[in-house]
Amino acid sequence: MEPVSGPSEVQQQPTTAAGHRKRNLWIAAGVAGALVLGGVIATPLILQNVRAKEYQALSADLARSQSATLEAHADLDAAVVLSTLQRDEVQGFGKELRELGKTADPILTKKQTASITKTAAAMDKTIGKAPKPSDRASKLVKSAKNSIQKMRDADEKAAAAAKKAKKDAPAATAPSSYLTLSLEDMRAVVNDESPEAVDSAVAPEKVTPATLDAVRADIKAANTELSTTEDAIASETDRSQTYTEAVAATLPDLVAVSESVPKQAKAVNAAAPKSGDAAKVVTTSAATVQKTAAEKAVTSQRVATKLSAYVASAKKAQQAHADQVAAEEAAAAATAGQMGGESVSETGTYTEETGYGWDTGTGGGWAPGTGGGTDAGAGGGGGGTWTPPAPPTDGGGGAPSTGGGGGGAPSTGGDGGGAPAGGGGSAPATSCPPGTYPTGSWDNITGVHCLANGTDEGW
Repeated sequence: MEPVSGPSEVQQQPTTAAGHRKRNLWIAAGVAGALVLGGVIATPLILQNVRAKEYQALSADLARSQSATLEAHADLDAAVVLSTLQRDEVQGFGKELRELGKTADPILTKKQTASITKTAAAMDKTIGKAPKPSDRASKLVKSAKNSIQKMRDADEKAAAAAKKAKKDAPAATAPSSYLTLSLEDMRAVVNDESPEAVDSAVAPEKVTPATLDAVRADIKAANTELSTTEDAIASETDRSQTYTEAVAATLPDLVAVSESVPKQAKAVNAAAPKSGDAAKVVTTSAATVQKTAAEKAVTSQRVATKLSAYVASAKKAQQAHADQVAAEEAAAAATAGQMGGESVSETGTYTEETGYGWDTGTGGGWAPGTGGGTDAGAGGGGGGTWTPPAPPTDGGGGAPSTGGGGGGAPSTGGDGGGAPAGGGGSAPATSCPPGTYPTGSWDNITGVHCLANGTDEGW
């Protein structure tokens, strides 16, 4: 027997090839099982992470497209408002030109007005018919007008305050012309804040293949809308450019008209010599037109404004002249009335006097009442003398049937003829018979003095 003293040694058996194969199979089977078991759990997580990352990238693309589209819509709103306001301004300018084209000579010559009318018609043809605005555009235009009006009111208030303080007026904030505004300028008026895209993110764990397809479709739609909006902006921008160029094209004709305005101003003042101080305004306005037209950076609208001011001053001078002439004629008529007012017109018709007093006396003429041989009343005082404007003296006379007194002394009268109408009872003539013409003088007995045609003797 072997002693039991210390550990017994285990005899190691040599490893055979078959043993190696068995062990490897066990290890492989264990690893494979572990991989299979882990794969059931790991594969969905890996795929979900991939989808989430793709969704994140697509969402970023969509946000960029949507943001660009919203910006484009804001630009389009501004472009529509700008072109609409510009068109309104151009149409107003065209109306001003057409009014200038109606100006009568000598304020502007027929050649000048024909040139203005022609250039106005050409401009109208260039701008064409106005597009029909949408309801949204109409609201935006109205809002923009209100905003700009508030700016103008503020400018006027600031200018008035500066004037009161004897300081220079601050720079205006409201535009003087819509044609000078850019899209960015109008964007600030229509909407001074950039729109923001709506965030509709999906949680990473909830992203599905359908979610990714939906985002791709949204990106495509946003890009299509962006392209359409950009085309619309380009169209409005082209329209604005057309309006600006149409107005600018009128400048050469307006400048040509303006060069000879001072000459027309002289003609206006010559034809209205009684216009007083208004004539000085005409001369000054005409010189301003010529000076303005010679400026290097002048615009058509500025020249037209000065032309309109000149025309207005010329019309005012003409009216001042007419008023003065009317006042002088009225004063002359009033004076003539006080002096008696009798007159003989160029046709020989006598206008009865009212101020010398024969109609209130008792003789010296043919007035109704107590004198005048044709009167059927108290008889005829026919022979009295009368030297205007002194009151007439009593003349002789008789009953209407027996005849009036003829050429006797002023107070006693003389024997008249026995005609039924009475001696000297015929009314003075108020016109000349055929074959004669009026001399321009008259008397209270025979009436208008006449001369035979072709002679200068007799009456």
